[in-house]
Amino acid sequence: MSDSTTTNHKSISVAFLISFFAILSTISAQTIFTVTSSADSGAGTLRQALLDANALPASLDETVAYIDLTFLQETTAPAQVQISLNLGAIPISRSVHIFGTNGFPLPRITSTNYSSFALLGLTKPIEVSLQYLRFEGGRSTGTRGVLNCEPGTNVLNLQIELCEFVDNQITPDPLNF
Repeated sequence: MSDSTTTNHKSISVAFLISFFAILSTISAQTIFTVTSSADSGAGTLRQALLDANALPASLDETVAYIDLTFLQETTAPAQVQISLNLGAIPISRSVHIFGTNGFPLPRITSTNYSSFALLGLTKPIEVSLQYLRFEGGRSTGTRGVLNCEPGTNVLNLQIELCEFVDNQITPDPLNF
């Protein structure tokens, strides 16, 4: 084999490795949190995934955190996943996309015994995207039953795709009227 052919193969290999590591660094930089437990708190839960997303460094403030319930759906199929919240609304301070998948019953996110709190609580203006989820039994005083915003906080952009909202209630706050 000539020296030019050997050099050619080396440069192709180096170019391939550079491309491979560029792709690998892009994949590892994604902020995807996989929910593996239907418990209210602890490792692998929806609450922990959102808390971990909230804790991402400020340098990633423009990054949307993806919260994936697909694995949980696949491992419990054909039964419906139910995540019962009993520790209050899950705080969200980062733009998030929370999603299940269309091939299974929608994951059911509910408050335990229909307690008197919203299911998700926004702590600053962010974008929220919900896809293939069922929210049930959210209770709130004020203006929102599922998504509750702290005073002065608004949802910048809310996208909802193929979600169900069942028996969520709002009790008007007499101080706001």
